[in-house]
Amino acid sequence: MTETKSAVEERPAPTGPTAEDFSQAIEQTMDRQPDEQVRCVRVFDDCYRCNWWIRKTSNDWLSYATASIRKSIFLRATMVADKLVIEDLSRPR
Repeated sequence: MTETKSAVEERPAPTGPTAEDFSQAIEQTMDRQPDEQVRCVRVFDDCYRCNWWIRKTSNDWLSYATASIRKSIFLRATMVADKLVIEDLSRPR
């Protein structure tokens, strides 16, 4: 009988220090409309996903508990000479 390993087991262990999480700093720098709320999460390493959330506006009770994403982008954020450099990975190159 042959033994198989899962892809998770074969991954090498991470090396070196984990980079600082810039999620909150990115949220503060993003442009937004008055009715939008920006949320940013670190996906891995120096890559992030930012979502622009907006609450649904209607008179029904469900709208008070729901929101939708108006815009979503992927970013790379690095610190260069004490300055946060943000690169939009969602734009075609």
